[in-house]
Amino acid sequence: MVSKFDNLLTELGTGPWNYLYFIMASYHFFVCPMHSYNAAFLAPNINYTCLPPDSADSSRLSFTKDACGYSVNSSDVLEEAKCTTWDYDNSTFASTVTTEFDLVCDKTYFRAYYTMAFMAGNFMGNPIYGLLGDKFGRKKIVMLAALLYSIPGILMSFLPSMSTILIARFVMGFSQVPNHYVFALEQVEPKWRGVMGIILAFPWAIGVMSLGGLGYLFRDWRNLQLVLSLPLILLIPLVWILDESPRWLIVNGRHEEALKVLQRAERLNGATLPCPDKLRQMMKEIQEAEEEEKPQEVNKKTFKDNCISNFFLTCSSWTISKITIVMTLDFMVAALVFYGLSLSGSSYSDDPYIYMVLSGVMEAPAYSFSAPIIEKFGRRVPTSAGYLIAGISILAIAFTPQIGWLVMTLALIGKLGISAAFQMLFLYVTELFPTIVRQQGFGYAEIGGRIGAFISPFVTEVLAPVTWWGPSVVFGGFSILAGLLTLTLHETKDFPLPDTINDLEQIVHKKNSER
Repeated sequence: MVSKFDNLLTELGTGPWNYLYFIMASYHFFVCPMHSYNAAFLAPNINYTCLPPDSADSSRLSFTKDACGYSVNSSDVLEEAKCTTWDYDNSTFASTVTTEFDLVCDKTYFRAYYTMAFMAGNFMGNPIYGLLGDKFGRKKIVMLAALLYSIPGILMSFLPSMSTILIARFVMGFSQVPNHYVFALEQVEPKWRGVMGIILAFPWAIGVMSLGGLGYLFRDWRNLQLVLSLPLILLIPLVWILDESPRWLIVNGRHEEALKVLQRAERLNGATLPCPDKLRQMMKEIQEAEEEEKPQEVNKKTFKDNCISNFFLTCSSWTISKITIVMTLDFMVAALVFYGLSLSGSSYSDDPYIYMVLSGVMEAPAYSFSAPIIEKFGRRVPTSAGYLIAGISILAIAFTPQIGWLVMTLALIGKLGISAAFQMLFLYVTELFPTIVRQQGFGYAEIGGRIGAFISPFVTEVLAPVTWWGPSVVFGGFSILAGLLTLTLHETKDFPLPDTINDLEQIVHKKNSER
């Protein structure tokens, strides 16, 4: 079935109504990396030396190699003791979470927890917000996410303990979800969906570069955290002024509300839509098609049972099962490699601020060139190519001489490729899943991304000291695998967004018949 709602979006055109969603999503992408990556400046690895008690005789002291303990030679008896205070190298950072809470030696793992708390929240929040967005509507849940993202970020600047900081990080990660992206993209007419889907992510690169600049200007971690968090408040009014997604309203039977939204969009864009009676008939047909996908008993089930029912819808046929599996693996690999390269500044530069800016600079062309490429060549092949370029360049690091500029060049090419693949993936997954389970399917794919983000620090911090070529083999090998798996999916360019699983099956059948 050709999507009648996509026809409505085409008749509405692109104007002020659509731009409001675009601005909201763009701003969300701008502020997100400032909190995803701020561990590089707030909880970095810092050089330190042990400070023994003032009463100790320095001539009788010998320190352990890791600066976590010392020995006192007293009357031919060697007494060992643990360090309790340290002298930190403040040449790069004036104050950090690491230095304020002494996250060294036995507390080193708390530095990892700082990032893991955020990722753990993100891991749990993605599917939950996806379910809530499909159940209660896009706008309400995006507003909730904006509130739970901004408030803990601001409060974190004043929190007195590491445990409360970790809680704040968890809540922030829980609410940094892709609902904003889906909310905006559902309002874009088909001919611009590919371009706007990529451009929406371009502010992420600007946010990365801005983080490097702000980190350089504000060297105290509490001041930096406050500066990074205050702009989050603007998300709230940006969401408040938007309408609920008319596509979601139609699929969920709230036709009169959808009609009002469409009429408002018509006025703002200066467009002309069919008469109200014809619009009501079109909305009825769309909902009836959606109802055919579920047993009648679903409407009588509890929210919990509906969530379980929707889960089984994402694996109710080979077509949608394959999409769910491949997209989950693709997101896992993209996050694994993307975060692995982004947070490894010490491996490529002695200046973390320059590296962060350079990392954002490499993302910018990936997003810029992705838009025209996917409009010309589609989604499937360019996404696969991004993975393969990243995989080959990173894997090559393990087999080339360890020359600084050569390793840096190969790593940056890898960052360019994986950045392009990651952002094209966000558009691709949105077009692959039908409306009935789009947010939930997106949420499952993002679970894979969070798993990849979890694994990434272990690859860079645990595997790298054991074997220097290990991370390159892991990042490169998995990128090549993801690129090959992506080629097994169908192309979505020039096809309407499917509203139901039957729509999806018809699109795939048509693509297969064309081969």
